[in-house]
Amino acid sequence: MGYGPPPAYGQPQGYAYGYPTAPRNDGMAIAALCCGIAAIPLTLLCGLGVILGILGLVFGLVSMRKIDRAAGALTGRGMALAGAICGGVGLALSLGYWVIIIIAAASDSNALGALATV
Repeated sequence: MGYGPPPAYGQPQGYAYGYPTAPRNDGMAIAALCCGIAAIPLTLLCGLGVILGILGLVFGLVSMRKIDRAAGALTGRGMALAGAICGGVGLALSLGYWVIIIIAAASDSNALGALATV
């Protein structure tokens, strides 16, 4: 028949034409999850989670749309959703952090006087 020799020991076995490939994770979903998770502690430490929060939120939303359009070829919708949620939480925490800092600086007359003399 038309079959070739079997593969050598330790060699990967080839598949016939038409075998479905395994769905792969979307890289943007992984990036959304990493950015979203990193935004929260970075906000709590120094208030600089705004950029990572925005990136996590945007990457998550774009990745969910991309996964929905891929019709099963991509996976990672849960990671994208978690990244978008964590990015949104990190963004909200960071904005709240900066609002509190600005209000505290504005209510302290000594801080305003020091800023005015600079």
